[in-house]
Amino acid sequence: MPKVSVLVPVHNAAPYLAESIGSILSQTFRDFELIAVDDGSSDGSKELLEALAMRDRRVRLLHLTENRGIVAALNTGLELCTGEYVARMDGDDLAHPERLRLQLEFLEAHRDHVACGCDLWMFGARHWYARYPRIDAECKSLLALFPCLSHPAVVLRRSALDPAPYREDYRLAEDYKLWVDLIPKGRFANIPRPLVRYRIHPGQSIATASAPQRRVHARIAAERLLHLGLNDLGAGDVYRFLWPLAEPANETRSTYLRHARRFVATLWRANPAASDWLRVALVRVMLRNLLLWR
Repeated sequence: MPKVSVLVPVHNAAPYLAESIGSILSQTFRDFELIAVDDGSSDGSKELLEALAMRDRRVRLLHLTENRGIVAALNTGLELCTGEYVARMDGDDLAHPERLRLQLEFLEAHRDHVACGCDLWMFGARHWYARYPRIDAECKSLLALFPCLSHPAVVLRRSALDPAPYREDYRLAEDYKLWVDLIPKGRFANIPRPLVRYRIHPGQSIATASAPQRRVHARIAAERLLHLGLNDLGAGDVYRFLWPLAEPANETRSTYLRHARRFVATLWRANPAASDWLRVALVRVMLRNLLLWR
């Protein structure tokens, strides 16, 4: 039985697959299986994965005959994972050669942790460095409004995952929901190194954030705020704070500023121990949105 199962859902990623899968097969840590779930691809991804599986016995391929979506692909793939840990990877990203070794060493040394992520280098259509909170308190504070881990860069302790942990009713933000659900299971951390290069290209979810995706995100945040005792901040308040002009509305700069000030003041009063990560994120959102009315 391998120590790690690397779970890679794939849908029409043919231009990037060989390089992406190759970055996992070239890891310095070797005790892993790679579970590739082809989610009804129509661009030759299935054939590419079959060829890779023929060359490396660590690659196991599951083919879904129709496109069922990321939630079904992940839950189905998890059923095949036999490792003590599950590492996520997307079929268009690149892993640093030391990624698995460093994340596994951390989780082995910190048995109370259930998730270990890392920073990202974003590349492709845009370039930037994405930093994530380092320690558990920072991660869980940030979860009040934002995900604290990058899904395709995380390694999870398999024993902490429920059967079918990805929720179809939270599709489009299923990773954010998973982090919230894992809060009582153990601690989170991110390694302060860019162990994954995250490719930005047309057609992926980060490039095509939709109104339904934003609404699911707002619902998860509102549920988290309710758990923290904030009964007077609902999903509509979260949505308005994060995306004031995302949908047709009569929002003006002055009305948004009043709402944002009330939102932040309410959040801080109820959560005085909020980490600097959350405070900085709130300020950045406010400043970004205020510039929309330039």
